[in-house]
Amino acid sequence: MTAANEADEQSWYAVRCVFQWNGRGGTYEERLTLWRAASADEAISRAENEAHDYARDNGHLYMGLAQSYHLATDGRPGDGDEVFSLLRDSHLDGDAYLDRYFDTGDERQHTAPGPDPTSSASAEHPEAPGSRTELVSAIKQAAEAGVWRGTGNLYEEALENIEHFPAPPTGSEIPDREALAAALADTVEAWRRDAASDGTGRPGVIYSWYDDQARQLRMSFVSGGRGDIPFRAPLRFVDRAQDVVDAFLAGEYRDPDTPLKVFALELAGEA
Repeated sequence: MTAANEADEQSWYAVRCVFQWNGRGGTYEERLTLWRAASADEAISRAENEAHDYARDNGHLYMGLAQSYHLATDGRPGDGDEVFSLLRDSHLDGDAYLDRYFDTGDERQHTAPGPDPTSSASAEHPEAPGSRTELVSAIKQAAEAGVWRGTGNLYEEALENIEHFPAPPTGSEIPDREALAAALADTVEAWRRDAASDGTGRPGVIYSWYDDQARQLRMSFVSGGRGDIPFRAPLRFVDRAQDVVDAFLAGEYRDPDTPLKVFALELAGEA
């Protein structure tokens, strides 16, 4: 095969790789690179070689995830060409899906100028809770979401069910700890009732914790027991929602070797 024919059979591929900044938790980067290659496998191989170089040169950690996309363009990519697309199935509605995967509040990004913030369109997407009243209300509203059961993949269940509540901005009114704890305990109990009434007879556990890297109070659900919660960190289960809320309000930093405080409520499955 001539060099010209080989070139004709090559296509453009975009490859997305994921990096952990500084080689430890806290900040992650999704990075796209373009490659002219004869196959997706070749594009991924070249992209991963470059990813290892990029990580080494910048003190980051390549996470070992590479996803390729075959561009539909015949020639060199140009203005307006689609360079990446990924489909994901989810039970979430539109706003919840964006909040879960793309607009968690922890992205390092700037907001482009938009419509008048007093307009009705902007009012549909309120800012993250910043006062104690808004934070308590957000936790109470999560009770209405209920739980989603998957087909056995606990990691998928944990991700799909997660709710996160960001810490109030520095200098803002400090939320009432007792009101927060009561709201969290009530929401956990509401999820337990929802899981018990779904007719599957399967066990479940609703759990809440403080994520010190994201500075968020979080909760989620999986169809299992306490031992099935998909965390890599050592866990210390506490009896009161108050203990998790106190860690959240104090902004405690947890050493990686220190067990993570988790408030959990289990649902026994039917025999």
